[in-house]
Amino acid sequence: MMNGEAVWTIPSPLQSIHHPLLERYRVNLSIKREDLIHHTISGNKWRKLKYNLIHARKRGVNLLITFGGAFSNHIYSTAAACKYFNLPLLIYLRGDHIDTHNPTLNFVQAHGAKIRLLSREEYRLKDSDRFLKEIKNEFPNALIVPEGGSNSLAIEGLKELGQELTVQMERSYDFLLVSAGTGCTAAGIIQSVPNEMRIEVYSALKGNFLIKDIQSYLSKEFNNWSLIQDFHFGGYAKTNESLINFINEFKRSTSICLDPIYTAKAMYGFFDRLQKGSYPKGSNVVFVHTGGLQGIKGYNYLNPHFQIVD
Repeated sequence: MMNGEAVWTIPSPLQSIHHPLLERYRVNLSIKREDLIHHTISGNKWRKLKYNLIHARKRGVNLLITFGGAFSNHIYSTAAACKYFNLPLLIYLRGDHIDTHNPTLNFVQAHGAKIRLLSREEYRLKDSDRFLKEIKNEFPNALIVPEGGSNSLAIEGLKELGQELTVQMERSYDFLLVSAGTGCTAAGIIQSVPNEMRIEVYSALKGNFLIKDIQSYLSKEFNNWSLIQDFHFGGYAKTNESLINFINEFKRSTSICLDPIYTAKAMYGFFDRLQKGSYPKGSNVVFVHTGGLQGIKGYNYLNPHFQIVD
């Protein structure tokens, strides 16, 4: 229970989707609704945090420390999870001030998180041995979780996502689609779904470094995946009018919200590639909805004249 509400949905449902373009091209789409796991601790963020929190409890950790930007899905869900599990949280925030109107920061502070600001120059050094040593010296009984929550413990939770999905699939799926920022979610899925399924990882960032990042999380070499790099819309957190219109149209057609940072870019890419013949008729496609819907409030706050309908 948290604030009197019991809202966990595990396993998250696998939902068949109806859309005119899917019917036109005779492709079947299902969405793994990770966004429905919990109203604040949803999607891949819960999967990443689960074993970090179990590890913290086993070790008797008295503080969780993490990092993120002002609109980060990670700091939002981590604040909610730490509140739920009664674990103090310290966030090293990239920036030189706290915007008192920022909906993400208001949420994390309302859930008891403490914030320390780091300049952009300082933030670039957050993973350095010297900086981490300083943190450990000041907080010897803390668990440090990296930006985005991606580490070896996170991989274990994401493998569970793939295993859960494999059990739910009543028919053979040809393609699995997932958005990527750090590549940790994709790596967990790659290792835990049937090898004959083709996994398409849609990068939300500009550049091909994600190939190496994903490989670094894999226990061995896998040949069942590829990185799609054509739908980052200019880079991380970059959007345009076409993407926002797509989000709103998809919501009208399916009643499902997509976030502008990750899932919308991947779904946009899927529909674009669908119309270009990348998926043969009769293909069965599953899309992993990784959550992140709190990002809609952040987007709408920054863009008051062009809103996403949530």
